Amino acid sequence: MERVIAAADAFGVSLKLTPYRLLYETDWGFESEPEEARRLDALNANALTTEQLEAWYVRLGFVRSGQFDGPGDNATPVLHRMPRTTTLQA
Repeated sequence: MERVIAAADAFGVSLKLTPYRLLYETDWGFESEPEEARRLDALNANALTTEQLEAWYVRLGFVRSGQFDGPGDNATPVLHRMPRTTTLQA
């Protein structure tokens, strides 16, 4: 993400995102691969929550835009980051 931010800054591009918790689906197709199902369950157990993801992006300079994405009570804030002024070197 730091490289994406650096590139956005270098080209004067603002970034906009909506942090969602990402979880792996483990309810299908793993009957013959129990080790893989256990591995994915462990990844899910350690996944950051949406709130933790938002806090991580805030530390990178993102702020709430005032917009929300998603239905009703499940809406997630849209985050925005304006480019920092940098000078490209040839």
